[in-house]
Amino acid sequence: MAKQVSKVKKKNVKEEEATNQYNVKSIIVLIICVLVVFFGFYLFTLRMTKKNDTSTDEKTTEEVNISYDTIMLGQSLSMGDESYYVLFYDFNDDDTSSVYQNLFTNYKSKKELPIYRVDMSSGFNKNYLTEGEANYNPSSIAEFSINGATLMKIDNHEVVDYIEGEGNITNLLR
Repeated sequence: MAKQVSKVKKKNVKEEEATNQYNVKSIIVLIICVLVVFFGFYLFTLRMTKKNDTSTDEKTTEEVNISYDTIMLGQSLSMGDESYYVLFYDFNDDDTSSVYQNLFTNYKSKKELPIYRVDMSSGFNKNYLTEGEANYNPSSIAEFSINGATLMKIDNHEVVDYIEGEGNITNLLR
């Protein structure tokens, strides 16, 4: 019986060693598979980023122009000059935009009173546009109500002159 028990123990030991060897082989194979998959994803990512990389060694620079002449409507009464003009018009209106741009540029080159312009097509300024009657004597920004192209003369942060219409504006700025 002792021989039989010893044979059973040897058989159990051999089965245990085979199971352990199988477990070790399984773990090694699993680790190798995971590493191959990660390495594959790494190579795929490198290839895709190189494909999508359109930058070159040359750096492109775009010229940025900051316009100190174009202001928001909310700044109309608070510019640093004591007396100045503010021209309100729609920069996107193809019919009149070039006319007012030329008037603005020509007047600015004369160096009389400073002049600023406000783009009434801007989303920030659209709230002040009206289809009805304009407010010709606003005392604050909240009271501004503009109907079309307008030129205002500001003196000591107050509107002292309000001019509407292309003809009237052209006569004053020439």
